[in-house]
Formats: sequence, structure tokens, C-alpha cells
Amino acid sequence: LDDHYARQHNLPVADWCFDDIFEKIVRVKPPSYDRCLDVCAGTGYVSLNIMKKRLFKNCVALDLNEEALRILRTRADQMKINGIETVTGNIMETKFPENHFDCIIGNAFLHHLPDQQAFFKEMYRILKPDGVFI
Repeated sequence: LDDHYARQHNLPVADWCFDDIFEKIVRVKPPSYDRCLDVCAGTGYVSLNIMKKRLFKNCVALDLNEEALRILRTRADQMKINGIETVTGNIMETKFPENHFDCIIGNAFLHHLPDQQAFFKEMYRILKPDGVFI
């Protein structure tokens, strides 16, 4: 997706958004609350909401679009939200080690993927045993 698309998706960081995300995460607790991955993070709707309330110690926001991640970093700085690391890359073939994340979460992205089976295989590889995928 081009940079124009990223600039149009500055979804709000609001308590009602966080409540929805929080409810999903606590329903099936991850093994710990150390490291979360936000897949197809875009401009930070999920990452910013997670880290606004410090649900995890760290959140990696992964997206192919560098402009979207730049916007995410700017928003995090403006809101004084720490603990988000942005990574430009392909979610189908990440460079993360096996069993790396306690929780993997994404919002409204599966329909964009060319190979959902490859995506789920990669997420299974990098998710800790008993980790949570939302």
C-alpha cells in the first residue's frame, strides 16, 4: 500500500478502543506480559492502545509501509507513549527468533495477505508456547 493510504489511517487512540483490545487479551492470558507483536501495525491503532495503558513491557509494531511506521513513531512521541519498537518488514517471513512473543495481535489485515497459510505458519513459529494470537 502506498504512503497516501497510510496518511489516511490515523485511527484514534481512545479508551473504548483499548477496552475492546484489553478484553480480548485478558480472556486468554498470555504466558507473560513482556513482549507483544502488532502485525500490519500501520499507523499504530493497536500498538498505541496497548502501550497507552502499559499492558505489555514492549510492543513491536511490524509493517511493510515505512511512512505508516513513521506516523506511528510521531504519534507515540506526541502522546509520550514508550515501549514501541517499529520494524519495517514482511510478516510472512520475519527475522524474529522462534518462540519470541507472548502475544501477537492484529486488526483488519488478513484480507490483504496473499498467503494466509504462510502467515499463520510464521506466526506459530515466533509465538511462545501457550502464547496468545488475537
